[in-house]
Amino acid sequence: YLGGVFYSIDMLNDFWQTVSQLNPMLYVVNVFRYGILGFSDVNVNQALFAIFIFTLLTIGYCLFLLKRGKGLTQ
Repeated sequence: YLGGVFYSIDMLNDFWQTVSQLNPMLYVVNVFRYGILGFSDVNVNQALFAIFIFTLLTIGYCLFLLKRGKGLTQ
């Protein structure tokens, strides 16, 4: 619910705005919002950069899990 799909994150208090900015879906939603409506809660370049960083972190974590191999059946 903190992804800003149904409301602007500007409506939240400061604590919840900070928590929302840690949510990758906030940036995805705002890029789509900018593409469709032409405005966004966050800077579009910042959102694309955040999506790129979250993607790299996720790929890195997946590669770490694959390299570790614990729990994989053979």
